[in-house]
Amino acid sequence: MTDKLCVNFRKNFRIAVIMTGGTIAKTYDPQVARMCNSDVTIDAFIRTQRLPKTRISYIDLMRKDSLEINVSDRNLIIERVLAESHGNDAIIITHGTDTLALTGEALYQSLPAPVIPVVLTGAMIPLVVQHTDGIQNITEAILACKLLPAGIYTVFHGAVLPFPGVIKDCEQMTFVRTE
Repeated sequence: MTDKLCVNFRKNFRIAVIMTGGTIAKTYDPQVARMCNSDVTIDAFIRTQRLPKTRISYIDLMRKDSLEINVSDRNLIIERVLAESHGNDAIIITHGTDTLALTGEALYQSLPAPVIPVVLTGAMIPLVVQHTDGIQNITEAILACKLLPAGIYTVFHGAVLPFPGVIKDCEQMTFVRTE
C-alpha cells in the first residue's frame, strides 16, 4: 500500500474540477445586495495552493444554487463526468449542499463501475466569507482523489463517504451515511 501511495504522489496526477455553483462558489453582488453564483472563485483558490506534480483542469459547467439543479442538469453533470473520466486520474465536482446527495446518488446509479475516483464537495459557508469550510473541503477533496480507489464519494468536514447512502445532516450541517 505504501508503494502505491508514493507512486500517486510521484507521477503527474490529473484532476478535473467540475464547478456547478452552490454556496461554495457564491460571491457578493453589490448591485442586488446579496450572495449569488455569478463569479468563479474555486479555481482562483486552488491555484494558490502548492500542488506539485498535480495538473488541474477547470470546467465551469453551471453556476446554480443546488436547489435549482434539475434532472437535465444532473444528466449534464453525468455526461461531463463520463467525458472527463478519460484523460484524468480523478474528478472533483463542486456542488451546493442542498442537493449534493441527489447528484451523488444519480452518479452512483449511472456509473456503476467508475474507473477513477469522483468526489463531490461543497461548503456551508462561501469561499469568499471568513471562516469558510470550503477551504478545508476543497483541500481534503484534492488529497482524497490521490488516495481513493475508483468510486463515487463526498468529502466533507474531514470525512470520506462513499455513495450510496449519503445524506445531508441539516442539524449538524455536514454529511453522513445512512447505511
